[in-house]
Amino acid sequence: MRLLVSVADPEEAVRALAGGAAILDAKDPAQGSLGAVTPAALADLLAAVPPDCPVSAALGDHAT
Repeated sequence: MRLLVSVADPEEAVRALAGGAAILDAKDPAQGSLGAVTPAALADLLAAVPPDCPVSAALGDHAT
């Protein structure tokens, strides 16, 4: 079993990995339950974690 942790920024990502996360899911909870992070925020997050760390990213809520 692998632990997935939702993170919003590089600092959360580093703490999640230190706490045992195996997969990171980039989300911005201020934008809703599936809130997308900005491209710049995702780039910063990716730069802060090892290159072999699996990272997914929320794309946002579906507009109705």
